[in-house]
Amino acid sequence: TQKLEWLRAAEQENGQVTLVELAALAANVCRTAYAALSLTGDEAAIVTHGLEQTPTAAITALVAPLQGSQPSEMVCVEDTAMRTEFKHHPLVTGAPSLRFIALAPLVNATGFHLGWLAVFDTQPRRLVPSEADGLRAFARQVVDQIDLRRKMRELARLRQVTLEAEQPLKFALESSTLSAWDWDIPNHRVTLGK
Repeated sequence: TQKLEWLRAAEQENGQVTLVELAALAANVCRTAYAALSLTGDEAAIVTHGLEQTPTAAITALVAPLQGSQPSEMVCVEDTAMRTEFKHHPLVTGAPSLRFIALAPLVNATGFHLGWLAVFDTQPRRLVPSEADGLRAFARQVVDQIDLRRKMRELARLRQVTLEAEQPLKFALESSTLSAWDWDIPNHRVTLGK
């Protein structure tokens, strides 16, 4: 249920950076052609950059060996063709021939694993330190964006509850001879309401 709550919070909202944009920026910073982001670890909640025509189940299966123990640190595979768990995967042997993977886990402040952000390339390679730092930073940004959206939803819900709770009091005041007043102590002023 916690993951579903975070997933609902991650839904695109107007005027905010989207998760697709964050995935694209991560690919750009890491100088890779492709990126994918998953919030629940399954194919139902994946956004991609450059892999839009690729089945999400295939992407999930490709990164599955890297997230077996829910790592808290970034994991890199410099050449997928040289590792047993990847060399027969259809995304490695066929189009788009992915030979490099760097995966950063999405972990919130309480240590809860929300999913992952990964970048892929068609050439074996290593991330330079600035690229690795950039991927970690984007993973933190994804978590922060989702947390902000979750808090905004909760704030909107609390505002609605407050408005609903004020209605009976407002009705009671309007239908009586009573009035509300406000005492501004520092300025020695009392203001009467209607």
